[in-house]
Amino acid sequence: MQRRVSRFRFGPTAPANAALALILLLGLSVRVWPVAYDQGMASHPDERSNSYYGVSLAWPSNPNHLFAPRQSPLNPFWDVSRKTPRNFTYGHLPLYLGAVCAALLSHAAPLLEAAGGPATWVATARQASDDAQAFRLVGRFVMALLDTVTIGLLYLIARRTYTERTALLGALLYALALMPVKDSHFFTFDVASATFVALAVYGSLTMVQAPDRLWGWVLAGLGIGWAVASKFSALPAGALPLVAVGLDLWMRRPFADRRACIRAFGAGLGRVAAVWAIAFLAFALASPFVLLDWERFRTAVWVEQ
Repeated sequence: MQRRVSRFRFGPTAPANAALALILLLGLSVRVWPVAYDQGMASHPDERSNSYYGVSLAWPSNPNHLFAPRQSPLNPFWDVSRKTPRNFTYGHLPLYLGAVCAALLSHAAPLLEAAGGPATWVATARQASDDAQAFRLVGRFVMALLDTVTIGLLYLIARRTYTERTALLGALLYALALMPVKDSHFFTFDVASATFVALAVYGSLTMVQAPDRLWGWVLAGLGIGWAVASKFSALPAGALPLVAVGLDLWMRRPFADRRACIRAFGAGLGRVAAVWAIAFLAFALASPFVLLDWERFRTAVWVEQ
Protein backbone atom coordinates (compact mmCIF):
# COMPACT_ATOMS: atom_id res chain seq x y z
CA MET A 1 0.00 0.00 0.00
CA GLN A 2 1.56 3.29 -1.04
CA ARG A 3 1.88 5.97 1.61
CA ARG A 4 -0.76 8.64 1.22
CA VAL A 5 0.52 12.13 2.00
CA SER A 6 -1.57 14.12 -0.46
CA ARG A 7 -3.42 15.83 2.38
CA PHE A 8 -0.25 17.28 3.86
CA ARG A 9 -0.57 21.00 3.19
CA PHE A 10 1.81 23.80 4.03
CA GLY A 11 -0.32 26.91 4.31
CA PRO A 12 -3.79 28.37 3.97
CA THR A 13 -4.87 30.69 1.20
CA ALA A 14 -5.21 34.44 1.72
CA PRO A 15 -9.04 34.34 2.10
CA ALA A 16 -8.70 31.52 4.62
CA ASN A 17 -6.13 33.60 6.53
CA ALA A 18 -8.59 36.47 6.74
CA ALA A 19 -11.47 34.20 7.75
CA LEU A 20 -9.35 32.51 10.41
CA ALA A 21 -8.22 35.88 11.79
CA LEU A 22 -11.86 36.97 12.13
CA ILE A 23 -12.78 33.69 13.85
CA LEU A 24 -9.87 34.04 16.29
CA LEU A 25 -10.87 37.63 17.04
CA LEU A 26 -14.47 36.56 17.58
CA GLY A 27 -13.41 33.69 19.81
CA LEU A 28 -11.16 35.89 21.92
CA SER A 29 -13.85 38.57 22.22
CA VAL A 30 -16.50 36.25 23.65
CA ARG A 31 -13.91 34.80 26.04
CA VAL A 32 -12.67 38.06 27.55
CA TRP A 33 -15.95 39.98 27.61
CA PRO A 34 -16.55 40.73 30.33
CA VAL A 35 -13.50 39.48 32.23
CA ALA A 36 -14.73 41.03 35.52
CA TYR A 37 -18.26 39.68 35.12
CA ASP A 38 -18.76 38.67 38.79
CA GLN A 39 -17.68 41.88 40.56
CA GLY A 40 -15.13 39.95 42.63
CA MET A 41 -17.43 37.16 43.88
CA ALA A 42 -15.15 34.34 42.62
CA SER A 43 -17.90 31.75 42.82
CA HIS A 44 -15.68 28.96 41.44
CA PRO A 45 -13.80 27.30 44.36
CA ASP A 46 -10.84 26.22 42.23
CA GLU A 47 -10.46 29.75 40.92
CA ARG A 48 -10.36 31.12 44.46
CA SER A 49 -7.64 28.72 45.59
CA ASN A 50 -5.61 29.13 42.40
CA SER A 51 -5.63 32.92 42.78
CA TYR A 52 -4.62 32.66 46.44
CA TYR A 53 -1.74 30.34 45.60
CA GLY A 54 -0.75 32.50 42.64
CA VAL A 55 -0.16 35.69 44.62
CA SER A 56 1.98 33.77 47.11
CA LEU A 57 4.43 32.66 44.43
CA ALA A 58 7.70 34.58 44.43
CA TRP A 59 11.27 34.23 43.28
CA PRO A 60 13.34 33.13 46.30
CA SER A 61 15.67 35.76 47.73
CA ASN A 62 18.23 33.05 48.43
CA PRO A 63 19.30 31.24 45.22
CA ASN A 64 20.00 28.12 47.29
CA HIS A 65 16.28 27.88 48.06
CA LEU A 66 15.20 27.84 44.41
CA PHE A 67 14.70 24.08 44.25
CA ALA A 68 14.35 23.38 47.96
CA PRO A 69 10.76 22.10 48.49
CA ARG A 70 10.42 23.52 52.01
CA GLN A 71 12.15 26.87 51.37
CA SER A 72 11.15 27.79 47.82
CA PRO A 73 8.14 30.14 47.46
CA LEU A 74 7.72 28.68 43.97
CA ASN A 75 6.46 25.39 45.41
CA PRO A 76 2.63 25.41 45.21
CA PHE A 77 2.46 22.28 47.40
CA TRP A 78 3.92 24.06 50.42
CA ASP A 79 3.21 27.33 52.27
CA VAL A 80 6.67 28.65 53.12
CA SER A 81 5.48 31.44 55.44
CA ARG A 82 3.25 29.17 57.53
CA LYS A 83 5.36 26.05 57.03
CA THR A 84 2.25 24.01 56.26
CA PRO A 85 1.23 21.84 53.30
CA ARG A 86 -1.30 23.01 50.73
CA ASN A 87 -4.06 21.01 49.13
CA PHE A 88 -2.94 21.87 45.60
CA THR A 89 -3.95 19.12 43.17
CA TYR A 90 -3.02 20.53 39.75
CA GLY A 91 0.06 21.08 37.65
CA HIS A 92 2.21 24.17 38.04
CA LEU A 93 2.28 25.52 34.50
CA PRO A 94 -0.94 27.63 34.38
CA LEU A 95 -0.15 28.98 37.85
CA TYR A 96 3.33 30.01 36.73
CA LEU A 97 1.96 31.56 33.52
CA GLY A 98 -0.50 33.60 35.56
CA ALA A 99 2.22 34.72 37.96
CA VAL A 100 4.56 35.77 35.15
CA CYS A 101 1.80 37.73 33.38
CA ALA A 102 0.77 39.36 36.65
CA ALA A 103 4.36 40.43 37.36
CA LEU A 104 4.73 41.87 33.85
CA LEU A 105 1.44 43.74 34.24
CA SER A 106 2.54 45.17 37.59
CA HIS A 107 5.72 46.53 36.03
CA ALA A 108 3.70 47.96 33.13
CA ALA A 109 1.27 49.81 35.43
CA PRO A 110 3.21 53.14 35.32
CA LEU A 111 3.26 53.01 31.52
CA LEU A 112 -0.47 52.31 31.46
CA GLU A 113 -1.10 55.24 33.78
CA ALA A 114 1.13 57.55 31.72
CA ALA A 115 -0.77 56.54 28.58
CA GLY A 116 -4.02 57.68 30.20
CA GLY A 117 -5.48 54.24 30.83
CA PRO A 118 -8.68 53.90 32.88
CA ALA A 119 -8.14 54.18 36.63
CA THR A 120 -9.60 50.72 37.28
CA TRP A 121 -7.19 49.17 34.79
CA VAL A 122 -4.22 50.93 36.38
CA ALA A 123 -5.28 49.81 39.86
CA THR A 124 -5.69 46.21 38.70
CA ALA A 125 -2.29 46.30 37.03
CA ARG A 126 -0.60 47.64 40.16
CA GLN A 127 -2.15 44.95 42.36
CA ALA A 128 -1.88 42.06 39.91
CA SER A 129 0.95 40.30 41.77
CA ASP A 130 -0.30 40.98 45.32
CA ASP A 131 -4.09 40.96 45.31
CA ALA A 132 -5.95 37.70 44.69
CA GLN A 133 -8.86 39.42 42.95
CA ALA A 134 -6.58 41.29 40.53
CA PHE A 135 -4.53 38.13 39.96
CA ARG A 136 -7.75 36.28 39.16
CA LEU A 137 -8.54 38.71 36.35
CA VAL A 138 -5.07 38.24 34.88
CA GLY A 139 -5.48 34.46 35.11
CA ARG A 140 -8.83 34.62 33.32
CA PHE A 141 -7.28 36.59 30.50
CA VAL A 142 -4.46 34.03 30.21
CA MET A 143 -7.02 31.21 29.97
CA ALA A 144 -8.93 33.15 27.29
CA LEU A 145 -5.74 33.55 25.27
CA LEU A 146 -4.90 29.85 25.60
CA ASP A 147 -8.36 28.79 24.46
CA THR A 148 -8.04 31.12 21.49
CA VAL A 149 -4.84 29.25 20.63
CA THR A 150 -6.92 26.06 20.81
CA ILE A 151 -9.21 27.46 18.11
CA GLY A 152 -6.21 27.90 15.84
CA LEU A 153 -4.88 24.43 16.61
CA LEU A 154 -8.25 22.85 15.81
CA TYR A 155 -8.20 24.67 12.49
CA LEU A 156 -4.74 23.28 11.71
CA ILE A 157 -5.74 19.74 12.72
CA ALA A 158 -8.91 19.81 10.63
CA ARG A 159 -7.10 21.32 7.66
CA ARG A 160 -4.56 18.50 7.72
CA THR A 161 -7.27 15.84 7.77
CA TYR A 162 -10.21 17.33 5.84
CA THR A 163 -10.56 20.53 3.81
CA GLU A 164 -10.01 24.22 4.36
CA ARG A 165 -13.75 24.92 4.56
CA THR A 166 -14.23 22.13 7.09
CA ALA A 167 -11.35 23.51 9.15
CA LEU A 168 -12.85 27.00 9.19
CA LEU A 169 -16.26 25.63 10.13
CA GLY A 170 -14.75 23.57 12.95
CA ALA A 171 -12.84 26.58 14.25
CA LEU A 172 -15.98 28.73 14.14
CA LEU A 173 -18.10 26.13 15.95
CA TYR A 174 -15.50 25.77 18.70
CA ALA A 175 -15.06 29.55 18.95
CA LEU A 176 -18.77 29.88 19.80
CA ALA A 177 -19.27 26.60 21.70
CA LEU A 178 -20.86 27.16 25.11
CA MET A 179 -18.61 24.98 27.28
CA PRO A 180 -15.23 26.36 26.11
CA VAL A 181 -16.51 29.93 26.31
CA LYS A 182 -17.79 29.32 29.83
CA ASP A 183 -14.60 27.58 31.01
CA SER A 184 -12.44 30.39 29.59
CA HIS A 185 -14.09 32.83 31.98
CA PHE A 186 -12.52 31.07 34.99
CA PHE A 187 -8.91 30.86 36.11
CA THR A 188 -9.03 27.08 36.18
CA PHE A 189 -6.65 24.73 34.42
CA ASP A 190 -8.95 22.66 32.20
CA VAL A 191 -8.57 25.19 29.38
CA ALA A 192 -4.76 25.11 29.51
CA SER A 193 -4.76 21.31 29.51
CA ALA A 194 -7.05 21.23 26.47
CA THR A 195 -4.80 23.64 24.58
CA PHE A 196 -1.73 21.51 25.06
CA VAL A 197 -3.59 18.28 24.29
CA ALA A 198 -4.60 19.88 20.98
CA LEU A 199 -0.93 20.75 20.41
CA ALA A 200 0.01 17.13 21.09
CA VAL A 201 -2.64 15.93 18.61
CA TYR A 202 -1.31 18.32 15.96
CA GLY A 203 2.25 17.15 16.52
CA SER A 204 1.20 13.49 16.44
CA LEU A 205 -0.72 14.05 13.22
CA THR A 206 2.43 15.54 11.72
CA MET A 207 4.29 12.39 12.81
CA VAL A 208 1.87 10.37 10.66
CA GLN A 209 1.85 12.60 7.60
CA ALA A 210 5.50 13.64 7.66
CA PRO A 211 7.40 11.31 10.05
CA ASP A 212 10.78 12.71 9.04
CA ARG A 213 9.93 16.23 10.21
CA LEU A 214 11.43 16.46 13.67
CA TRP A 215 9.32 19.46 14.63
CA GLY A 216 6.28 17.18 14.69
CA TRP A 217 7.97 15.05 17.34
CA VAL A 218 8.90 18.16 19.31
CA LEU A 219 5.37 19.59 19.19
CA ALA A 220 3.89 16.26 20.28
CA GLY A 221 6.32 16.00 23.18
CA LEU A 222 5.85 19.58 24.32
CA GLY A 223 2.07 19.23 24.08
CA ILE A 224 2.00 16.07 26.18
CA GLY A 225 4.39 17.43 28.80
CA TRP A 226 2.65 20.77 29.16
CA ALA A 227 -0.83 19.20 29.18
CA VAL A 228 0.11 16.97 32.12
CA ALA A 229 1.89 19.93 33.73
CA SER A 230 -1.47 21.73 33.63
CA LYS A 231 -3.73 18.94 34.83
CA PHE A 232 -2.69 15.38 35.62
CA SER A 233 -5.84 13.92 34.09
CA ALA A 234 -4.23 14.68 30.69
CA LEU A 235 -1.80 11.79 31.19
CA PRO A 236 -3.57 9.54 28.60
CA ALA A 237 -2.36 12.02 25.95
CA GLY A 238 0.94 10.18 26.29
CA ALA A 239 -0.55 7.45 24.07
CA LEU A 240 -0.83 9.83 21.08
CA PRO A 241 2.67 9.14 19.67
CA LEU A 242 2.00 5.40 19.93
CA VAL A 243 -1.15 5.85 17.86
CA ALA A 244 0.76 8.01 15.39
CA VAL A 245 3.51 5.45 14.92
CA GLY A 246 0.93 2.66 14.62
CA LEU A 247 -0.88 4.54 11.84
CA ASP A 248 2.42 5.30 10.14
CA LEU A 249 3.39 1.61 10.09
CA TRP A 250 -0.06 0.58 8.90
CA MET A 251 0.13 3.01 5.99
CA ARG A 252 3.51 1.55 4.92
CA ARG A 253 2.15 -1.97 4.33
CA PRO A 254 3.16 -4.25 2.75
CA PHE A 255 6.85 -4.27 3.75
CA ALA A 256 9.42 -5.69 1.40
CA ASP A 257 10.46 -8.39 3.88
CA ARG A 258 10.52 -9.20 7.57
CA ARG A 259 13.73 -7.30 8.15
CA ALA A 260 12.22 -4.14 6.71
CA CYS A 261 9.23 -4.59 8.98
CA ILE A 262 11.48 -5.02 12.03
CA ARG A 263 13.55 -1.96 11.09
CA ALA A 264 10.42 0.15 10.64
CA PHE A 265 9.02 -1.08 13.96
CA GLY A 266 12.28 -0.29 15.75
CA ALA A 267 12.43 3.18 14.20
CA GLY A 268 8.83 3.78 15.28
CA LEU A 269 9.61 2.81 18.86
CA GLY A 270 12.60 5.15 18.73
CA ARG A 271 10.35 8.02 17.69
CA VAL A 272 7.94 7.26 20.52
CA ALA A 273 10.82 7.16 23.02
CA ALA A 274 12.11 10.50 21.71
CA VAL A 275 8.67 12.12 22.05
CA TRP A 276 8.27 10.76 25.57
CA ALA A 277 11.72 12.07 26.51
CA ILE A 278 10.76 15.55 25.25
CA ALA A 279 7.45 15.29 27.11
CA PHE A 280 9.17 14.35 30.37
CA LEU A 281 11.63 17.23 30.05
CA ALA A 282 8.82 19.69 29.28
CA PHE A 283 6.84 18.39 32.25
CA ALA A 284 9.81 18.53 34.61
CA LEU A 285 10.61 22.14 33.69
CA ALA A 286 6.96 23.26 33.90
CA SER A 287 6.02 21.34 37.10
CA PRO A 288 9.36 20.83 38.87
CA PHE A 289 8.02 20.33 42.39
CA VAL A 290 6.05 17.27 41.37
CA LEU A 291 9.46 15.61 41.23
CA LEU A 292 11.23 17.66 43.91
CA ASP A 293 8.37 17.32 46.42
CA TRP A 294 7.08 13.93 45.33
CA GLU A 295 5.76 12.90 48.73
CA ARG A 296 3.57 16.01 49.06
CA PHE A 297 2.37 15.61 45.47
CA ARG A 298 1.51 11.96 46.06
CA THR A 299 -0.40 12.83 49.22
CA ALA A 300 -2.34 15.75 47.72
CA VAL A 301 -3.18 14.20 44.34
CA TRP A 302 -3.28 10.45 44.86
CA VAL A 303 -4.38 10.16 48.48
CA GLU A 304 -6.42 13.24 49.46
CA GLN A 305 -8.00 13.92 46.09
